[in-house]
Amino acid sequence: MDWKLMLSTFTLVFLAELGDKTQLTALAASAGSKSPWSVFIGASVALVVSTLIATLVGSALKSVLPEKVIKICAAVLFLIFGGILLYTTLTGKEGLIKKAPSETEWKPGALGRFALTMAIEFEKGSGEDYHALSCSLGNDDACKVFAELASEEESHRQRIEGMIAGYSEEIPAEKKGLPESFPVSHPGGTGKDADTGIHGVIERAMVHEKNAADFYTSLAKHTPLPALSQAFTELAEFETGHLKKLEELKERIFFLSA
Repeated sequence: MDWKLMLSTFTLVFLAELGDKTQLTALAASAGSKSPWSVFIGASVALVVSTLIATLVGSALKSVLPEKVIKICAAVLFLIFGGILLYTTLTGKEGLIKKAPSETEWKPGALGRFALTMAIEFEKGSGEDYHALSCSLGNDDACKVFAELASEEESHRQRIEGMIAGYSEEIPAEKKGLPESFPVSHPGGTGKDADTGIHGVIERAMVHEKNAADFYTSLAKHTPLPALSQAFTELAEFETGHLKKLEELKERIFFLSA
């Protein structure tokens, strides 16, 4: 055993690998994985095997090729593999290292499905109420706004249904064990049947949208899955946007009737 040669080889390879594409690849794979030790073992075995191959091939080549030619070929291969890694990173295409599962690859679980089911019922009822209001107010501006709200609520419902499509876990029959302050029911309809005139209808719709935003904010707060929590947060923001539209409608109608 040539200890001096072994030490010099270790130092040279270790320093060469610092910041090298192999280390960066392992870093990226570990950062996107839930099992960093699997990355470590895989990368270590790969380095051992590749080093063994390089040692055997190098020993065989030195008898038929000049050292300079071998070094040039090694440099060219280094550039090629580096280019492949850069290309797959910039284009987002999957290379030899598979991407870690994204946050969209999730299953909601019983609690999440319970929340999503409430949200679907709520969006369906809201959409139907707004659609009915758009045809009965006798005001073109109000009809247009409520028609837009009906369309957006329908879009929300379809989005939520898409989130649980193909997932068959049963919804809990009982509401026991829910986290504290977790909504056990959705805010309900807009109260469209009360005969209070157009101003009263808009006021009730504004209260409805405020309750809707609070409903989704509460669901987002108590949902453990990041992707699902983000979806509920976005729905809360949409409902806040609906409230703003209704406030603007109220101001326009008040101005015209003053």
